[in-house]
Parts: sequence; C-alpha cells; structure tokens
Amino acid sequence: KQGGSVIATTVDESKPHTAAQTLKA
Repeated sequence: KQGGSVIATTVDESKPHTAAQTLKA
C-alpha cells in the first residue's frame, strides 16, 4: 500500500483529518 501512503502523506500536510479517513477507507 505504498501508493496509499503517499496520498495520505500529501493530504496530511493540508488536512490531517482527511488523511485519517483515507486510511480507514
């Protein structure tokens, strides 16, 4: 799940909350 990690990190920089939802999704 490397691709997911990269996306989560990018979102985390702007919206940490969104990153958390992405991991759950």
